[in-house]
Amino acid sequence: MNTNGSITTGLSYSWSGPNSFSSTAQNPSIPNATVAAGGIYTVTITSATGGCTSTATVNVTVNQTPIASAPALAAVCESGTLNLASSNTNGSITTGLSYSWSGPSSFSSTLQNPTRTNVTLAMGGIYTVTITSATGGCTSTATVNITINPLPTLTLTAPSVCAGTTTVLTPTTNAATFLWSTGATTSTISVSPTEPTGYTLTVTSASSPACSVTKTVWLDVKALPTAEVIVIPSLCLGSVAQNNGQLMLNKYRDTDQVAYGSPIAASPTFASVPAGGIFASGLANAATTYTVRLKNTVTSCTNDITAIMPITSCPCPAGYCEPATIVKTK
Repeated sequence: MNTNGSITTGLSYSWSGPNSFSSTAQNPSIPNATVAAGGIYTVTITSATGGCTSTATVNVTVNQTPIASAPALAAVCESGTLNLASSNTNGSITTGLSYSWSGPSSFSSTLQNPTRTNVTLAMGGIYTVTITSATGGCTSTATVNITINPLPTLTLTAPSVCAGTTTVLTPTTNAATFLWSTGATTSTISVSPTEPTGYTLTVTSASSPACSVTKTVWLDVKALPTAEVIVIPSLCLGSVAQNNGQLMLNKYRDTDQVAYGSPIAASPTFASVPAGGIFASGLANAATTYTVRLKNTVTSCTNDITAIMPITSCPCPAGYCEPATIVKTK
């Protein structure tokens, strides 16, 4: 710059400097300057009138610039942990560096390698790290694109079941693979618990990396109704057995109903147990196997009990039972 205000025109400029630098521009620039470009720069201003010259120098310092790197990362599962990483690949700068991260969902951090825990889908996207050198404040920026894989959906409900009966556990899910606590790998399982039992299902998505969700359900197992069935065979009238066999319940609950048959109907009609417990009368004198089905009216659970009706034999000593010979004597 010419500071002589009396000369405003007819000036030429000549610059020289490190690395054989030269320029005739008044205000030259050096793009992509390296550390080697630092040093003494000299400018000579020449007046067209008389060729008078003036020289000035400036000492230029070119500071090292960090080179930011943010390596690509594998996708992260929703609710997992995201571990961001950055580094300066300019080996000439080993100290005096600061880091500034920014990213989705208002993320910011001044750590070199920050983490985000319990990540959501909204946290996926472009993350930017800026590395600044304490010497000269030179900066470098790098970016990394983060993918958050969604967890598979999973709904698993536990039905209330009667002890010993079979029920099918059917999850609602968009998962690709299944693993039950029973060892089964099918989407559904059939179970027949006899007491309250927990079943755990882990489902896994088809994404890479695969994401998993685990849920456990407890089945409320209702006890079966129980009772004692007493078989009362047909009685004898003389040497003839009568068809008056009976079935009676003992040790039953007031909430129990009963049905029976040989065989029992597919959908039998249940009735309350009469006072005294006898629920079947007039049964044939025949060797018959009856199925007695109890139903608890509170839980709707049923239980089958087998009752075997024996044949009644009515032997009678000669002379006491018909037919008999009556002899009249004096």
